[in-house]
Amino acid sequence: MDLYGGKDRSFVSDEQGYFELRALLKDFEYDFRAAPEGHVYINQEIKLRTDELDLGEIVLERGNLTITGFVVDDMGRPVSDLKVGGFGNKRQPHIRSVKTDEEGKFTLIGVTDATVYVETWSEDGEYRNVQKKCKGGDKDVKIVVMKE
Repeated sequence: MDLYGGKDRSFVSDEQGYFELRALLKDFEYDFRAAPEGHVYINQEIKLRTDELDLGEIVLERGNLTITGFVVDDMGRPVSDLKVGGFGNKRQPHIRSVKTDEEGKFTLIGVTDATVYVETWSEDGEYRNVQKKCKGGDKDVKIVVMKE
């Protein structure tokens, strides 16, 4: 698990799933992220307002499926180095993003059987963002992107 903000740090829970962090800055926003193998990826924004914060029980949904596919431009040419990620509902709030390879292919891991939206975006703004409705386990998902 990771905590980002102030001082970035990684930590591991004990056998019962408990963890404790110390020396966090008050009134500062942190991103709590967890991505254990075989489970969904979670990303929760937290803000420490008092000296202590209890996140309560965090239940991680099993996510042992993948979504595979490829991204092409409007001429049918593969688009490499494009970010692909996703989001869904409570069962699948986030899907960890990846970049397409030189053939425009991608594989998203840690996906449940829920309906999710696979999303593409270009870090340099060259291509328009695209969202496509998918389900965990979908294969050969074709996403067509257009230049801005």
